[in-house]
Order: sequence, then C-alpha cells, then structure tokens
Amino acid sequence: MTPEVDYNNTVRADNSWDVYYHRILVSNVILNNLAEATGTEQERKDLEGEARFARMVLFMLVNTYAAPYENDAQADATQAAAHKQCHQRGEQEIGEGNTW
Repeated sequence: MTPEVDYNNTVRADNSWDVYYHRILVSNVILNNLAEATGTEQERKDLEGEARFARMVLFMLVNTYAAPYENDAQADATQAAAHKQCHQRGEQEIGEGNTW
C-alpha cells in the first residue's frame, strides 16, 4: 500500500482502492434496487444514469491502472477476496443480516 498525504500533511495509508470498489458496490446496489425506489420516473432514470456513469468511470480506472492477472486462479482468488471484503463492509454499514 502506498501512503497518501492529506491536506494537513498527515501521512495515511492509501485506502483509495477500498473507496473505489465500495463506490462500485453502491452503484450496483442502486441499480439492483431501482424497481423499489420512490420518486418520479424521471428521477429514477436520472439515478440510474448517475449510477451507471459512476460505475463505468471507476471500472475504467481499475482497468487502466490495475495490474493484469497472471492466470485464471489468481483472478478467481482476487475476485473472491474483493467480494468478501465488500460484503463485510456492507454489513458493517447497514447492519449484519440485513440485505441491500
């Protein structure tokens, strides 16, 4: 992990990947639950467009800057670890046992 420096010149661990993947997760949650969303049809379409755009931009960042996998086994292991981490973070935010 590469450290990052905030506006107060405080060195912190770089958690940008965690933040970016969480934003992709939130975008997917929004898209998966649009049918239950309240608001006008136009508001739901706007929300869908914003979520798809955010997911696409973040996906492009990952594809641009992430190192390629060496083989399918490495890709599968990385995907499983990322899914587990996102699920754990989601449970922390909405409460264990709840669905999103």
